[in-house]
Amino acid sequence: MQFTYLSSPTEHFFGGGIQLSHFDLKGHKVPIWTEEDGVGRGDRPTSALTRLVGAAGNSFTTHAAIPYFQTTQNRSFWLDTNGAYSVLDFTNHQKITLEVWHHTLSGVAWLGNNPLDLVEQYTAFSGRFETLPTWAYGFWLGAQGGRTRTEQLLANLSAQNIHPSVLWIQDWEGKRKTKFGSQLQWNWQADTLAYPQFSQFCTQLNQKGIKVLGYINPFLTTNTALCDTALSRHYVVHNAQNQPYAIATTTRKAYLIDLTNPAACTWYKSIIKHNLIEAGLSGWMADYAEWLPTDAKLFSGEDATLYHNRYATDWAKLNRQAIDEAGETGKIVFFNRAGYSYANKYSTLFWLGDQLTDWGKNDGIHAALTGMLSGGISGIALNHSDIGGYTNLRLPFLKRQRSPELLYRWLEMNTFMPILRTHEGLIPQHNAQIYTNTATMQFAKPLLDIHTRLQPYFEQLSTQANQQGYPIVRPLYLHYPTDTVTYNLQNQFLLGKDMLIAPVLTPNTQSIKIYFPEGEWIHITTKQIVKGKCWQTVPAPLGQPAAYIQRGTSCEQLIFAH
Repeated sequence: MQFTYLSSPTEHFFGGGIQLSHFDLKGHKVPIWTEEDGVGRGDRPTSALTRLVGAAGNSFTTHAAIPYFQTTQNRSFWLDTNGAYSVLDFTNHQKITLEVWHHTLSGVAWLGNNPLDLVEQYTAFSGRFETLPTWAYGFWLGAQGGRTRTEQLLANLSAQNIHPSVLWIQDWEGKRKTKFGSQLQWNWQADTLAYPQFSQFCTQLNQKGIKVLGYINPFLTTNTALCDTALSRHYVVHNAQNQPYAIATTTRKAYLIDLTNPAACTWYKSIIKHNLIEAGLSGWMADYAEWLPTDAKLFSGEDATLYHNRYATDWAKLNRQAIDEAGETGKIVFFNRAGYSYANKYSTLFWLGDQLTDWGKNDGIHAALTGMLSGGISGIALNHSDIGGYTNLRLPFLKRQRSPELLYRWLEMNTFMPILRTHEGLIPQHNAQIYTNTATMQFAKPLLDIHTRLQPYFEQLSTQANQQGYPIVRPLYLHYPTDTVTYNLQNQFLLGKDMLIAPVLTPNTQSIKIYFPEGEWIHITTKQIVKGKCWQTVPAPLGQPAAYIQRGTSCEQLIFAH
């Protein structure tokens, strides 16, 4: 079915969920379908090679597609498709076409006074994030390798006066060797060989002011007790032959929990409550949820083609319910990448998935910023990315590994975002890490200090996100909607409304061209004052990010009081 209404050549469009390549969607046809982003997503030469194995993706593949958009005519629209595949078609400058692969089409339209008004109306309808606990605004160290190694890394950082508020250990439940090196076990209980006395380990770190976070996803792998239980109780999705659906993941086959089965959901929540929360974890990455096969047979009898998108929302809902049922609401943070309509109602935090460890526009550091901007307009107010990216490639003719420069520039960008979390990456030994040596730690220290000073501002913005739905990281368009220059600005952002940041997104760069909107802006380090509305090239050497505060705001006092 198609629904068409009139537009104009001057109308521009934003939203669609987490769109990693394009902020302004004018001229594009945007599919609404949750799936793996892909590796490369159109960036050359990466995509030419990953396309050979069906893993390239394209500029619109995303793990969090949401059938919502707003326009420069101060109107917005949300499609109620029951999860069906849909398309937002903005290619015709005279009209907008909304296409749904289903026999019904309905939706909600809003008119507003400005873009923030539209965000507020949409999130009042779709849901808003709860405020985060105070510790979430500290530095999250991503590390793995067992208790001895992680404790040593924390000691090394402490010696440099760096004190994480979070230790995120994705391998808390063990690893297995694969042809790619090693991958997580996907057996949702503590690995007592790598992390002996796990509960005690968590308690001791909590006493030092460090929360411990883990990892879980809705898959179960063979040769584990949990998988055997799920198979025997018919808790996994089935195939056309009514047998458990063995889904081929990167290096193994796995079974996906059937979230339409109430008994399966109750059982999986019990795993989270007993094996994660009671074991001492204060949160976790809630990974995947984009992988439901469209030919699967579900407990509910629903068409998997319709349920595929909604699976992501139900996965967030299950995690949230487990926390609420455990009486830990507001104390535990889980972060998910997969999303669809209403996911912002249940999630506590999003992250942007697996960018390449490179400078690519579609699947590198650029994509991480674009995804923050588009997601924010789409109701995903609390979001972040892996510092330095995640996906490494070690092919004969193509290598993607994190350089110190990329790590530094990504760290500079994320310093001005609410969640500052590192990730060792797919192949940690080939990536620069914050803890690599004294030089990397000394580079990080002043940026971590800035992030710490911004904590009251982050908390203020988190409260605003909860009460009004405003994203913490904002495209300039939200505050300067009559300035047409802001329509396609996806290489700089506002933190709240008081800070303007233009991260360096290209290698070997010592200066950067920035658009300054109306007002007076003062550099956080040099205190140089720039009067908008203008473009200006400013210095941006390593360690001196192009970050400005609007004069006369409370944020100015917060930064310069130090």
